[in-house]
Amino acid sequence: TLAARCSLRHGLKAHLRTHTGERPHTCEQCGNSFSSRSSLSVHRRVHTGEKGFTCDTCGKSFSVSANLSRHRLIHSGRRNFSCDVCGRSSRRPDI
Repeated sequence: TLAARCSLRHGLKAHLRTHTGERPHTCEQCGNSFSSRSSLSVHRRVHTGEKGFTCDTCGKSFSVSANLSRHRLIHSGRRNFSCDVCGRSSRRPDI
């Protein structure tokens, strides 16, 4: 379909920017630039203070969904990272 072709073309164009370094989307407030419109939208939350992702367990809010996902590990008790030298484990990769 035309919509699918347009979507694929847009996705390819956005992907190619990772190789060219092109960053055509610029924040009007601070001048930072981004390769995708969606990255600019996420960045704008720095200026607005919007935190649309809230932990169901403790109520803490985050502006980026990935930060909420990482935070949820605190409640699960899982420790997915461990040091090969001493065996110490951590929820975060920086132990």
